[in-house]
Amino acid sequence: MNINELERLTGITKQNIRFYEKKELLHPARNSINNYREYTQDDLMRLKAIKLLRKLDLSLEDIHRILQEEAPLNETLAQHLKTLQKRQQELNACIGVCKDLLRKTKPDIAQASASPDMISPTARSDAAQTTVHSYAMQGDSTLPAQLSLLHVDETLRKIENMEKNGGKFMSIVEDYKRFAQAEHLKGFSFKPDTMVTTPAEFTEALQQYAEENDLNLVITKESMYPVFRIDGMEYEAERFFDRFGATIRCTLTHPEELETELTDISPTRRKVYKFLHGPWFFLLVLFLIMAISRQSFKWAFLVLAMIGPYLWWMFIRYRRW
Repeated sequence: MNINELERLTGITKQNIRFYEKKELLHPARNSINNYREYTQDDLMRLKAIKLLRKLDLSLEDIHRILQEEAPLNETLAQHLKTLQKRQQELNACIGVCKDLLRKTKPDIAQASASPDMISPTARSDAAQTTVHSYAMQGDSTLPAQLSLLHVDETLRKIENMEKNGGKFMSIVEDYKRFAQAEHLKGFSFKPDTMVTTPAEFTEALQQYAEENDLNLVITKESMYPVFRIDGMEYEAERFFDRFGATIRCTLTHPEELETELTDISPTRRKVYKFLHGPWFFLLVLFLIMAISRQSFKWAFLVLAMIGPYLWWMFIRYRRW
């Protein structure tokens, strides 16, 4: 196909297609007779992939590394996601400050645009002082006097504090997400449709769970204690029975592999995350609610001591499933 057909099929202009060729993202063949570019189906799909990655706001350098297989796609996307989240945080801060400035400047703008005869002597005096302060700040500058309405120093401090505190908060949230995901990957349970009495039924139950949860599962040992891999991580499974029937419990064979990805999280923060991730935080909140509603910590402690073990058991079952 020629470049006009490629433009029609992708919606990318000829100028951009040639630009991508100059950046070595696209490598069309040349017709040996007329030296015209000839594009193949692979070129079409490659160009569509470039269009998609550009819509995700990836840089041309990152796209080039992905196409050349110099960088893994998942790692590049993970890093790009962090960049987008940081940018989102900055944009949210800018939106909040703009709204605040609009609320503050509307009365001043309205007052400045009013007729001099309609402004009281006190307001006129205040306006004169503001103008004097503005010109004093600007000196002989040609900057507009209305810039004084921005309260530049105060607003800058506010934005910098928002960015600093917001960055810390997002860091804590992202670290907790990583910790929670690692804890989940260490082990999980599910209820099979059958009683799982044979190795074949065990394998079928694991494969059904993988299909329902869109997991890449590979059985490496078929038995009543099978071994399998999910996304390169090895698990062992076992079956046990309770009052609700059969349950399959899957445990990561080498949980220490996940610890290497959390080395940047301090031990103190990990303890806090473990507390929040486990049932202790839930029981503490329940205790405080009961104590405040009855205005009696003794009564709340007594009730929690009676129902706490059952709630603990239910909470663990819920988190594992």
